[in-house]
Amino acid sequence: MMWVSKHQEDVLSFSTSSATKGNSATEPYIVAHNMLLSHGTVADIYRKKYKAKQQGSLGISLDVIWFEPATNTTDDTEATQRAQDFQLGWYL
Repeated sequence: MMWVSKHQEDVLSFSTSSATKGNSATEPYIVAHNMLLSHGTVADIYRKKYKAKQQGSLGISLDVIWFEPATNTTDDTEATQRAQDFQLGWYL
């Protein structure tokens, strides 16, 4: 059995063109921080209350965008890595 906590940070934190309030420079990080804390809380509850009986494992599913370089140039490869680090790296 596998228990997964699913997090869609883009739905919760990133502003759209219609957003007029909030701080998109800091709020996505606050949301991500709280999502990781909530996953940790659920993982702790599962380990303490259910794991012994269910023998399951825990995982987290992050909804991130995967990037590929447009060309094989160093600039495109480095830009791709920066984009990937921003989308996924801050969670790892």
